[in-house]
Amino acid sequence: ITARSNGYYSLAYEPSEKFDRAFHKIEIKVKRNPARVYSYTGYFAIEETVSTTPRTKESEVAAAARSPLANNDIDVTPNITVRFVTGNKAAVDIHSLINVTKLHFSETGDRYQTSLDVVGFIFDQMGRNRGGFSDTVNLNLTRDQYQRALREGITYSASTMVSPDYYQLRTVVREARSGRLGTFSQYLAVPNISKGKLAISRVFLFATYAPG
Repeated sequence: ITARSNGYYSLAYEPSEKFDRAFHKIEIKVKRNPARVYSYTGYFAIEETVSTTPRTKESEVAAAARSPLANNDIDVTPNITVRFVTGNKAAVDIHSLINVTKLHFSETGDRYQTSLDVVGFIFDQMGRNRGGFSDTVNLNLTRDQYQRALREGITYSASTMVSPDYYQLRTVVREARSGRLGTFSQYLAVPNISKGKLAISRVFLFATYAPG
């Protein structure tokens, strides 16, 4: 892939065929050696149209989950852990720290309110959906809680079950009021430990304060 991008020409043309929704073959030949041609074998003559229908919340979340680019309108920091359970299954725990400084809270009396949709997708190596979660978080914070959230953020946790395999986790956080999005993506390797061989492990250290 790197060698192909060292030097190249990118060619485009406008076909004379009508948009008949049929498949049309493309064949390209060059006489210059050692030039090589990499191209599609053809195309479907389908006219692109711009939809005038407003995008729904579900379509925005799905598009953000499919996008290879991260969206940082809302800052989301993930911490992913895997717990093995009976039946050769694993629980994937997703812990997210959400920065609320970019959220749009409405002040009602002594409360600060907003709503977040948090959706997660787990895809296998073939791109098939193998699990996930979906939740709506309605924040109704007191003044003290709001000030603390501005300093420390808020946390959200979810969990889903998977079998041993390789996965990609994609999570989308969307604010209902503003439509702002925050996304993150992470690859997971869930080993098969049914044969008694531990492939990878983690050690968590916790410090506790004992007065006196």
